[in-house]
Amino acid sequence: MGCTNQVLGPLPKGYGAAPILCEQSGCPLRVAVVVRIEADPSAGHFVILRDTFDARVYLGALIDQAGAIHDYIEIHVQTLESVRAQTFGPGGLTNAVLDQRWHEQSAAWSAADPSSIIISGWEKRHGRPILVDISKLQPVDLPGSEAEGWQLCQDDALLESAGLPAFSKSIDRYLYQLKLGKDGPFVSLHADSPSSKSTVLLEELVGQSDAAPFNAGAGLMRFRYYQPLSLEEFFDAARGKEWSGLQHGRATLQWSPADTDHDDSAGQPFSGQPLLARQGKSARAIESHFLAICAIASSIATVRDVVRQTQRPILSLIPANLRVSLGPTGPAMPLLWSAKASLVDQGDSVGARIEGTDTTYFARAGTSAASIYQPADVHAAFTGRGSFRIRQVIAEKRGTLVEGTFTPREKLDASANDLLRIRVGVAAGRIDLYTRLDPQMAMASGEWRLRSLPKSLAPATAAQLQAAEGVPMGNVDFELIPFQSSPCDLYSLGVIAARGLLLKPGASLAVALDEVMSLGRQAGLDAANSHGSLPERIGAIFAKDARWATALGPTAFFSDGATEMRRWLIPPTLWWETLAAVIRMLPGLGPDSLCADYGAAPPGAIHRVFDQSLLDWNALIAKARGLLLGDWQLDREMHDVIGWFAESTTSGKTAPASR
Repeated sequence: MGCTNQVLGPLPKGYGAAPILCEQSGCPLRVAVVVRIEADPSAGHFVILRDTFDARVYLGALIDQAGAIHDYIEIHVQTLESVRAQTFGPGGLTNAVLDQRWHEQSAAWSAADPSSIIISGWEKRHGRPILVDISKLQPVDLPGSEAEGWQLCQDDALLESAGLPAFSKSIDRYLYQLKLGKDGPFVSLHADSPSSKSTVLLEELVGQSDAAPFNAGAGLMRFRYYQPLSLEEFFDAARGKEWSGLQHGRATLQWSPADTDHDDSAGQPFSGQPLLARQGKSARAIESHFLAICAIASSIATVRDVVRQTQRPILSLIPANLRVSLGPTGPAMPLLWSAKASLVDQGDSVGARIEGTDTTYFARAGTSAASIYQPADVHAAFTGRGSFRIRQVIAEKRGTLVEGTFTPREKLDASANDLLRIRVGVAAGRIDLYTRLDPQMAMASGEWRLRSLPKSLAPATAAQLQAAEGVPMGNVDFELIPFQSSPCDLYSLGVIAARGLLLKPGASLAVALDEVMSLGRQAGLDAANSHGSLPERIGAIFAKDARWATALGPTAFFSDGATEMRRWLIPPTLWWETLAAVIRMLPGLGPDSLCADYGAAPPGAIHRVFDQSLLDWNALIAKARGLLLGDWQLDREMHDVIGWFAESTTSGKTAPASR
């Protein structure tokens, strides 16, 4: 996926590329981080692309011994600042879990899109702390190091013998020098970590050097090829908007086009002429529509491919998680036609296995900030108390099941597939029983008839549960856990599709999304009285009420206010199918939704929820491609003439002049 340099060109004046690995000093190609020689007042020397749950991502480059840039890359550096502010599940996250998560994410990217990632080995092992001498553009060691240098201490026994938390069981990290062992100083990476007489703070050592800290904590790293455009920037570029460059603090990192003699350059790296540039605004609008559909399909594909490898949903998917690569093209191919979307941030979801069962549930480990791209009706977990009566205890090969009747003190507002944990007490201690809830399990009296998931129990414990059959248990603690999986990501992709296709300039995405949901619900209600397909029902709804054409017509691609269906250059039937593809992606909206709720994903194959949607969008690509091959000047005149004849009998209009 490389060759970004052929699109962007060399670094702007005032920036340089500093190698980050001392051991690569003699290599023909080296990994370097892009730096601003004179620090930006707010952003400093390094160009930070984004921060994720467990990483900071920097703009980097592959350079040769002469310092020439051969390609731009992203350098992901593992950080724990955001992680330390969160907790998840019993015991929380640990260094061992975070490192394993890093390995799995790198492996998923490598399997899903091998051309997007550079396997270096640093994604699996911790290197030495890295500081960068900006004036010399070279890496330097952390002050106070001996011959072997500072390194991250992962020896649990050594750390505990020094009175510090074990690496694998905590999220506290310390540097040490192998030669000195437990007698030497330990460098604490975080001020709030436990300390002893032998610990010093990392910031104290960093302060002894004039070099800028880059990866001073020796976190894991990985390298991906840089993709300049976010998905939203690509949507805008497809409609003719110029790319504003990469924001760096108070300044903007602007590149000059790599190929200034190319006819498509026009002074901007991504301002290449559309394929139908000479065919007028209408033809360019059709091309913009086609490019948007292609980008949406590519986004669904990359999310599906990564989720297939991890079997873990994203749960926090937004357009910023997706970026678009543009490869170099010849003079016959427009630059934007080379676009390919990639998932560059796998989110902060964490899977937890329910103790004693084979069931895994997912939740966000990071801050669950509200976003229009996440479903608002996925409620948070909540706890309470109620009463429970065991009807019978059943022994199966997979474990012990408990059937019973549960009466909560509070009303339960549960969706299908949500998990309910009930904690019951017997002589052996407290036992957590888990069951998947379904609204059909609710009784008229406020009771719920439950059947727990199979759970591995000791024979004596199972016998004690059996002895409690029919005995009312009061003050039983419970927790309702929303079951979230890949349908949440399908919803996010549906909102992203609405952003790319339905959002008019200056309009609100919330309004557009609300209109889509209203249309989907109305089409679902009409399904009871109609045998037509979803696109056919949408067409009937538009025909009954002209306001839908104004609200959800393809006017986002047209600047001439053409809201009447007779003036749409995109055939109405194709537009109905486009709207239908968006509606199907929204779980629980109605009978047409691909997923009934946000937990409705096949166990062990949660990526399959994207399959039908990907087929829908690929079919739209095939149909929209045919629109690009006509005579657009003649087609526009035909539209105007037909419209004139349709209205001339009542309006007295004269025939439109040829354009």
